[in-house]
Amino acid sequence: MTETLQEQVETNFIDGIDDLLARMEADIVAPPNAELAIPLLPEGASYLGDRRVRGRISGWWLSTSVRTEQVTNAAAIIGAFLRSHRGSTTAIAAYDPVSKRIETESGSVYELGMPDTVFAARGRHVLRKLGF
Repeated sequence: MTETLQEQVETNFIDGIDDLLARMEADIVAPPNAELAIPLLPEGASYLGDRRVRGRISGWWLSTSVRTEQVTNAAAIIGAFLRSHRGSTTAIAAYDPVSKRIETESGSVYELGMPDTVFAARGRHVLRKLGF
């Protein structure tokens, strides 16, 4: 029996599985001088966790420049407008799914509260991309 086949046979029993798991465990060490302060973000996202927040917006939805068209395509977040029953922002310039914040073209940073329920039902892909 070859060594590889013997290992496979031994892992089918309780004694062999413990040895296999012990060999597989390895300490994961960060490379030297690695800074882990900024979390890993998906493509297109920006880190806004350390920025001062102008306010928290609840009951919001994203729309195009035409007020009645909601944005349901996750690729269209940048350039969309954040709207609520209290008003709207300028176009979105950046978003952070970790801290659930957006930055507008005017430079204001807003924290996203709970979205509008109708938008939440239609824009699930957008919500996932924004960290919900």
